[in-house]
Amino acid sequence: MRKTIVVLGSAMVILAARAPGAPSDVATVRALRLENNRAIRAHDTSRMRRAWSAHIRLIETDGTLISGARLLATSYVQREFQDASFVSYVRIPKSVVISFEGARAAEYGTWTAIYKEPKQVQSGNYFASWQKSGGQWKIVYEAYVSLGLEPQSVADVLKPTAAITLRGTPDWLLVTPDSLWVSNGALKTVQRIDVATSRLVASVRMPGEPCSGLAFGFGSVWVPLCETHPSLARVDSATNAVVALLPIAPALSEGGITTSGDSVWMATGDGTLARIDPKTNRIRQRISISRGS
Repeated sequence: MRKTIVVLGSAMVILAARAPGAPSDVATVRALRLENNRAIRAHDTSRMRRAWSAHIRLIETDGTLISGARLLATSYVQREFQDASFVSYVRIPKSVVISFEGARAAEYGTWTAIYKEPKQVQSGNYFASWQKSGGQWKIVYEAYVSLGLEPQSVADVLKPTAAITLRGTPDWLLVTPDSLWVSNGALKTVQRIDVATSRLVASVRMPGEPCSGLAFGFGSVWVPLCETHPSLARVDSATNAVVALLPIAPALSEGGITTSGDSVWMATGDGTLARIDPKTNRIRQRISISRGS
């Protein structure tokens, strides 16, 4: 593994670089949380314990303390998994912060307890402390607070507020503060729906088939195009018009595109991520990534 030596005044610090292609610690913690959610949904305690340290401590919403992975697994089996109305716990991290030395992590987010009708959905916030030992991240402490952010029943959560009929083949969705944008491959358009009225207000004609996602940033909707004219269309969200057609092709129809504070990012080839400057509509940087990303 390559190491970097940094000299700060009279102090010398040796930083060990991650191996090429290795996921970041933040990404690893998030992935472990997602897998833990899935394991709870499957009622699989062996998979659940993969994210737990042997001496994990969990503080429930009423202040009850459960100590140890074995007792925590038993608690799930005897309570949640015996409840026919219980569906799953879903924890969504809002932030994951890694300590300076890289051996500890703090995770903060929201949780939701999902039940079948007529039992109500419960929710709140949570905090988790992680520790890295032998290259493995494990939860050593969790605390949950019930805030009742989602007091609806499951039926209320799933109840539609509007039904919008669109011709063609509606596919990728993008939500902006005032609109829902929908790519429609069969019609070669991107359709704009006003979220206040749930009505179709614009259909922007594309020179090719929209694919590989939609992204919003810099006053524009960015639309990757496939098939006969592989490129990237830029749509002005104020005028609903294509203002630029960039000769930058997406990698695949299921690739991906997003924006950051100063750039548009899109997978453009086999193992290539393009960083696009929205001021010039040109690629400012090409980054090698894992094949098939």
